[in-house]
Amino acid sequence: MFLKIKKYRFILLGIFSMLTSCASEKSEMLTFASQDKNLIVYVSGEKPNLVDPWNVNITLDVFGKKVTKGIEYYSRNLDRSTVLCDWNDQGSCVLTFMQQDNTKRVFLIEGTEDMYSFRDISDAE
Repeated sequence: MFLKIKKYRFILLGIFSMLTSCASEKSEMLTFASQDKNLIVYVSGEKPNLVDPWNVNITLDVFGKKVTKGIEYYSRNLDRSTVLCDWNDQGSCVLTFMQQDNTKRVFLIEGTEDMYSFRDISDAE
């Protein structure tokens, strides 16, 4: 009886390991552009397995110069239903990630020909 239980545990552990390790997922590339296209925000991510957070790359294209920032993001999905971009004006936007636990990760992005700014303002709300 003990060996039978041990055998079932081993099988269940194997199945769980296969499901979590093989469930790697990549998101589509999300693109958010200002009207004049001088500031473009690209968001993409990869989720190593079912239980890990998304490893997200946020690429800013500011007047043709690109810079990428990485964040971790906790959600089932990484798409337009969970990532929102609100433009304040041509040179700034607020990028919001709606997380699984109903909290938000919020970033203020600003860009001009001379500089860019990428600030986490989640605690400011």
